[in-house]
Amino acid sequence: MDDLLTRLEQATEGSRELDVEIYLNTFPAFLVSKEPDGYIYINYTGTALTPIWEDFHSHHAPRYTTSIDAALTQLPEGFGYAVETRPHSNQDKSDVPAIAWVSRLRDEPSIPSIAATPALALCIAIRKAVQD
Repeated sequence: MDDLLTRLEQATEGSRELDVEIYLNTFPAFLVSKEPDGYIYINYTGTALTPIWEDFHSHHAPRYTTSIDAALTQLPEGFGYAVETRPHSNQDKSDVPAIAWVSRLRDEPSIPSIAATPALALCIAIRKAVQD
């Protein structure tokens, strides 16, 4: 299991840092190197190297981990999906996950991916389906 998938599964809410990680895995041409203090990328103007967390994530990476619509942009052609949430049984809603399935059309349904939110569950399920 890769590091990003592990962090997605452990997340309790979406984050811009995770969004950037997903974006860089989707469009690796932006990635130059990974340094101990974080990713470094080529500035979109092509003129300089800049630490990724300074401005890149707020302008370019879709909100994959907080938006179902953005998460679905990762879904490859020929794949289907389903998302489900369960009724909450307590006030803080912490015990009830969202569940997502992603699989190639006409294949057996995938093993469900469970996460804190529907968008996170979709990100996890899509990542697992693409890796298979």
